[in-house]
Amino acid sequence: MTRHDLEDGKDTEMEKINDTAKNPTNSTIEKVPVTPATPPAPVADGGVRAWLQVAGSFLVFSNLWGFVFAFGSFQSFYTLDYLPSESASDIAWIGTIGTGLLIFVGILSGPLFDLGYFRSMLIIGGVGETLAMFLLSLCTKYWQILLTQGIMVGLFNGKD
Repeated sequence: MTRHDLEDGKDTEMEKINDTAKNPTNSTIEKVPVTPATPPAPVADGGVRAWLQVAGSFLVFSNLWGFVFAFGSFQSFYTLDYLPSESASDIAWIGTIGTGLLIFVGILSGPLFDLGYFRSMLIIGGVGETLAMFLLSLCTKYWQILLTQGIMVGLFNGKD
């Protein structure tokens, strides 16, 4: 199509398309299918049992991660008062091993929770972590603290 053809008005087909796009009529709007929006299903409230599970999960996670996040306080105490002959790097290994075991054992114990062994695992983990904390109070040497707070707490926290 040349410029001369456009000036003569031979491109009426193109003009019709442009006019329809600029001024849509009812016939063009009616051709578009409109599906009504369906409202989302109401969320079911699980009742007291569901909220008790939320509260229990909060307590378990605050126990696990709160103890890990508080290791800085332990490290400060160990470095300044309890084990001044040990370097800060050596003391940091206690928290590092505990956190690493928590995550590693947690990866392995996660499927057991999914299979329904959560009650026995929580009891074993809770009793084991409590035992580790009691034993930690008896520790006087670096290797004892490493075994109780690093390894025992890490293993039993990962089991929770």
